[in-house]
Amino acid sequence: MKDRNGQAPSITMISEEAHLKGSLEASSDVRIAGTLTGDVSSQGKVIVASSAKVDGNMSAKEADISGQYKGDIQATEKITIRKGAELNGDLSTKTIVIEEGAQFNGQLTMGEAVKPGSQGSLDSSGSRVEASEVNPTSHEVKVH
Repeated sequence: MKDRNGQAPSITMISEEAHLKGSLEASSDVRIAGTLTGDVSSQGKVIVASSAKVDGNMSAKEADISGQYKGDIQATEKITIRKGAELNGDLSTKTIVIEEGAQFNGQLTMGEAVKPGSQGSLDSSGSRVEASEVNPTSHEVKVH
């Protein structure tokens, strides 16, 4: 299978036996089957296999979660949580799919206005402040 430029598609992989601590940035798709402690950022799709354990935040075009994930996920297009997955964190995306048997604990922000970096931040007191554009004339702000 080749991409539009006639080259084989590129994918960054962390195998089942691998343990990575630190941030991962990729312009290609990412597949995690091992353990990752740290943030992941991809311009493509991030796949978290059923054998994976991830503790960190994610920013990607798409996220497909089958394993254990702890952290916030921001996907500009779609998040899929597969049967057997355990996801603890806040999600921000345009489209969500949660299969029967998946576990999701957190908040969900959806809509066309989801953009990388828009999920929220901490204020000076350490409280989490989130702002998400619901439509062009209203905004929702939550403080935790």
